[in-house]
Amino acid sequence: MHWISEAHRNSWHVLLDATGLVFGKDRLALALHRPDFVLCTLDNTHDKPSKITCLLVRRKSFDTMGTSA
Repeated sequence: MHWISEAHRNSWHVLLDATGLVFGKDRLALALHRPDFVLCTLDNTHDKPSKITCLLVRRKSFDTMGTSA
């Protein structure tokens, strides 16, 4: 997670791939590390198996003028 801070210091946006984490078991401190984008997958293995893949985007990452929204 150190690389997220380093990337931000060098004006890079960060995409964190969290698809390998197990929902309900693994923990990820997004408020601490603050990646710009998070790719995640949620699996439902109950009655109707389904998979949801999503991309979470920090609002600040859309701001091209450098001011916070």
